[in-house]
Amino acid sequence: MEIEKKNLGGSIIEFKITIEWDVVKGSLKDAYDGIQRYAKTSGFRKGKIPRPIFEARFSKEAEDRAINHLITKATKEILDNQKIEPLTGPFLAEVNFKKENPLSFKIRMEVMPSFEIPNYNDIKLSYKKIKIDEREIEKHLEMLRKEKGELREKDGKIKKGDIAVVDLISYPPSGKPIEHSGLYIEVGASVFPKKLENELLNLCKGDEKEFGVEMPEDTNDERLAGKNVKFKVNVLGVKERILPKLDDDFAKKVGDFKNLKELKARIKDNLTKIEEEREKESLKEQMISELLQRIQFDAPESLIIGKYKEMF
Repeated sequence: MEIEKKNLGGSIIEFKITIEWDVVKGSLKDAYDGIQRYAKTSGFRKGKIPRPIFEARFSKEAEDRAINHLITKATKEILDNQKIEPLTGPFLAEVNFKKENPLSFKIRMEVMPSFEIPNYNDIKLSYKKIKIDEREIEKHLEMLRKEKGELREKDGKIKKGDIAVVDLISYPPSGKPIEHSGLYIEVGASVFPKKLENELLNLCKGDEKEFGVEMPEDTNDERLAGKNVKFKVNVLGVKERILPKLDDDFAKKVGDFKNLKELKARIKDNLTKIEEEREKESLKEQMISELLQRIQFDAPESLIIGKYKEMF
């Protein structure tokens, strides 16, 4: 088997493969033998057709089977021997075969571009020193308190921090109304648009209210995003979150901690590890960015198209 490799540019390579007639002849014989085991034709029993008649009758099928086998085998050998992992392809082209002559064909494929990594010892990276202040620790302690807090029914008006249980109907400028039953809205948490949450302030259980809100462009529901939407709310109930006292007993309930000091230390350690990982990623991105400026190569078209599809 003869192999000629050619670079066609744009990360596309081509192989021209020529297989000697002796090899093709052997593959043809195997193909005929395989077909003969099940072949039928009028006047003869299965497997008992005289060879000359059989070869004349099934020559096209045998040639197709033999050529496909040789092309598949040769392509696999090339990819394995040259350690190629195609981005696209291999694509078959220009198959030439004539009896008692070599078989020739071409395969084309797109591969990752090859390049040399330049000297990187002089690249300067910006490293940020990790420092976790007390405010970050207190913030996470409050999150833990919130998780462990108890929701209790409350009489009176909705205040900031309360949870309003509501039936909410939104009326988009076009389309059918959107209904949500038994929705929990924590006023002031900014999970919902701030203006919508603020409209619930001072309402009580049993109150109904209609109001309009200019919805943000990044609203999850496309029917509401960026539009002036009318809402109707019916307050089913009001709940307040009772937070546990921040002491040694709280620390013991959260996990295997002896006291609050030990819990704070663990939070600080975890936050430090998270920030260290972020900083490692930042350093990696800085290095990649600098190397990309020093390395010149054409990005494979298939990768560009794939990234475009991911974005849109």
